[in-house]
Amino acid sequence: MNTMKNTLLVILLSFLLFGCEKYELETYPTLDGTYRVSSVTMTVVGGETTHYINSGEEVWFASVDGPLEEIIIDETKFHISGRTFYAGYKQDDWGSDWLYQYNIRFSSDFVTGAWNRITLTDYTYPRTFNVMEDGLEYVKLNRPSQFVETDNGTYEVEYTITMYREGP
Repeated sequence: MNTMKNTLLVILLSFLLFGCEKYELETYPTLDGTYRVSSVTMTVVGGETTHYINSGEEVWFASVDGPLEEIIIDETKFHISGRTFYAGYKQDDWGSDWLYQYNIRFSSDFVTGAWNRITLTDYTYPRTFNVMEDGLEYVKLNRPSQFVETDNGTYEVEYTITMYREGP
């Protein structure tokens, strides 16, 4: 009887120690990949909102210099690889290449690990984008409000860029 109890105890302990799945924290996928801009929404704080969704439509940001100054819907591409942000895609008879590359810094949620902020660090001052949505095939970035000078005065503007993943 005592041997049967010991055998049962060994079997139960082996199930407890070896039969359970090991729990691992979920990891969040990287943002690495090539993206094409599919839409831009620009909002004047306290004013009107403009949606740019038509293919070939041009969006120009007066106060932004570099590759994010001008975006053409369904044509402008960006690429993220590790801690580098590539822009200014060009293709010619000799192949394709990126004209600009910038170091980027990521921030993620402490609890879930979800990406919540991307900062391009190689500008005169860093450009920070909030990650509003991060799907498997798209990313929606929001640029917090900034001041834009126009012929009609200075406006506070924020914009949201939706980009769909095209490839690795």
